[in-house]
Amino acid sequence: MTRNQKIIFAIILAVAAFLIFFRLGRQDLLSDDGHYAFRALGYYDYMASEEQTTPLQWFGERPWWSFLSFHDHPPVYFLVQHFFFKLFGASVVVSRLTSAFAALGSTVLIFLLGRRFGGARFGLLAMAGLALNNYFIWTGRIGLIESLFVFWLLLGLLYLWKALRDNPKYFLWAGFIFGLTLLTKYTLLFFAPAILGYLVWRERRVFAMKQFWLGAAIFLLTISPLVIYNLNMHRTRGHFDVQFSDLFGQQHSDWTILTSRIGETNYHPAETLKNFAAGTNYAYLALVLTGIGIAIRMMWKENATWPLFMIAMLFVALVFFSYVGGATRWLGVLSPFAALLAAMAGQFIFQRRFARWILPVFVFNFLIVIFNANHTLAAPQNPWIASSLRVENEGYNQLDEAITKLVSGNTVPLATRDVVKNFWFGGIKAEELPLMRQRRGKGTFNSLIIYDANTRWFPVVWTFGRFRTYYGVPAMDSSEFGLVVRDENARAALDSLGFDRIYYIHGSEEVNRLSAQSHPESAIILEGYKKQGRVPEVIRDLAGREAFYIY
Repeated sequence: MTRNQKIIFAIILAVAAFLIFFRLGRQDLLSDDGHYAFRALGYYDYMASEEQTTPLQWFGERPWWSFLSFHDHPPVYFLVQHFFFKLFGASVVVSRLTSAFAALGSTVLIFLLGRRFGGARFGLLAMAGLALNNYFIWTGRIGLIESLFVFWLLLGLLYLWKALRDNPKYFLWAGFIFGLTLLTKYTLLFFAPAILGYLVWRERRVFAMKQFWLGAAIFLLTISPLVIYNLNMHRTRGHFDVQFSDLFGQQHSDWTILTSRIGETNYHPAETLKNFAAGTNYAYLALVLTGIGIAIRMMWKENATWPLFMIAMLFVALVFFSYVGGATRWLGVLSPFAALLAAMAGQFIFQRRFARWILPVFVFNFLIVIFNANHTLAAPQNPWIASSLRVENEGYNQLDEAITKLVSGNTVPLATRDVVKNFWFGGIKAEELPLMRQRRGKGTFNSLIIYDANTRWFPVVWTFGRFRTYYGVPAMDSSEFGLVVRDENARAALDSLGFDRIYYIHGSEEVNRLSAQSHPESAIILEGYKKQGRVPEVIRDLAGREAFYIY
């Protein structure tokens, strides 16, 4: 690399870091990131739900094999996220550090991969293409699994290419890294046909190499925890984990909330492409399509192999996503291959002096889209300068901060934790419950928390499920409280605890509208507080709007 190229590399990396980390705590946990963080906090596979149960609820304890994976996803993402929680404590921002650092690492890996394909300039263009890909930045800013998956996938591809072009010993590393990729997310199975197909068609010589088969053996050894977990789950419950249950159409009652997914065979390529285009930005998609044309020309005229590999990876994954469902949160894994193809278009434009002016225009547009989708407190609806991927701040993060300030550092009395255990964790052994472990705090928290049932489940399970499951805080929604009031024994159990305070948290009209829930108990409780003339503490979202009221 020349000195100027090193400077450009540093600038792109700095821009990527800014786009990934700036206002990382802006958006709420409105999707699966809520229960991922909740479970990763204690590396504890429990969903706080009777509609999606886990080995802990089935057996009243955690069998040895249940530590090897989770019921719905492989274990690596949860392990890494758990490490960050151990290091920095529990917060929304910390829950996203796994994805954020993985995304930053991926920008370096795409440069290394691009440099191997087409030299340092092409590597820098690929790096810029990834850093300016809205889907990629968005994926790196939410606590979902895809960002870490992309990191491992790119690292595995880098070692695979080094094995093919430099030294077959790198097959061993490729096998291990691809094993970690599968231990992060099963999506590797979508890309596997493209990888194996390319090897069979253009690199058949590798099948005669000892190092290749050693790498394959290392891959199988690395993924053995998944195999052991699924075999034991099938032995004890008659089905595999969530993903393989879907794949094999296994009907059972352990995950009733997911029953509708079993046996689905819809094929919607148009919807998948539409979701990808809307999340990426239409101008960016134009670069990708141009890059595909250039790649085909390179394959035809120059007999180049790596463009074929990139197109195959993108195409095969799109086909699989079209079959299983191209949900927006999944398609970020396509970003690296879109970035490489966009880089081909960028290089084509750069080589023509009369057209170079268009590159800064593209860059400016991409930055506007990324900023509107991820960083601004409010965003326009124009698809040319915004994105449908945007996740809003509705005030749940601010509520989480308030509840954390209220509870953290205090110990819940053992008698209260016993009641929490009996109410929510009946049938589970006490030694298996984090809330029953001996704790020391600067003070005592012995208050009942009731929260509006007309709220979103994902952020609520992170905030209230977290304090109930790990600390024994008696936190129940308004519907549960209604059931307690009507049950004489349950009411007596609560009365015996002598709570010093009872907090009620009610969502604003807008928060309740967005959650689309309807539980009448919330209005009844609220009316009781209003009749007493209580003045609530108001929790506002980042835009200053009233979001929650704490009585």
